[in-house]
Amino acid sequence: MFGIMIISRIAPTPSGFLHVGNAFNFLLTSAWVRRNGGRLRLRIDDLDTTRTRPEYLEDLFETLAWLGLNWDEGPKDVQDLVLRHSQTLRRSRYLEVLQDFMRLEVAYVCVCSRTDLEKRPCLCREAKNSFNPGLSRIRVDLDLPGAVKKTVTIWRQEGIPAYQLVSLVDDLDHGVNLIVRGEDLLESTGIQRALARLLGNRQGAERFESIRFLHHPLIQGPDGNKLSKSRGADALRVLFPRSGSNEALLELLEPEISRFIDSPR
Repeated sequence: MFGIMIISRIAPTPSGFLHVGNAFNFLLTSAWVRRNGGRLRLRIDDLDTTRTRPEYLEDLFETLAWLGLNWDEGPKDVQDLVLRHSQTLRRSRYLEVLQDFMRLEVAYVCVCSRTDLEKRPCLCREAKNSFNPGLSRIRVDLDLPGAVKKTVTIWRQEGIPAYQLVSLVDDLDHGVNLIVRGEDLLESTGIQRALARLLGNRQGAERFESIRFLHHPLIQGPDGNKLSKSRGADALRVLFPRSGSNEALLELLEPEISRFIDSPR
């Protein structure tokens, strides 16, 4: 793989203030890319406008600057994101790929909620329902590694594409060939690969099979659980005030970063 230019990305979601686990992933990805003379893209997963807030976006760019991270492609600041790089500007592109899934008859409109699915089998594939925003979503049945069957939503009932579809399309369109992500996203990797296989040679999806994935261990909090916005982990802005140096954080993370990138893979 390293005979070609490495193109990777960091992809924060502005649904909360960034935490130590985010910093570890960003610094690890950047270190791997720079060591191998590659290019790094900043992709901000801001499609879910109900969870994206201005203060989270400001924190994101402030944190990246405080960490000393540089990227070659992607938004320079909040204004540049809004005008040129927001995923909300790419909705027609995601819709184009969705239509291919529909034409291939591998995706179907589902009116079942999660509660419904727990109570009874879904018959929506055979029903051929029409899509009604707010009432239905579009799903795909996938075969994952280990003979695992999984039903995945690729278009949400709010009328927006789901993360798995968006991430697949963006990585294809941006020419990404290396993705560094946490072990908690192993299933997402399997889902996105399965979606790409369903598309076959449409939308350049066959290229997804050649993407290299590196899954790193998670940074854990004092309680032994992974650090995440959803678990209310302390934000970097609280643990490491921006008025100070980032040296303490780097001293904490650099041994793990070095151990990961120096190990055979």
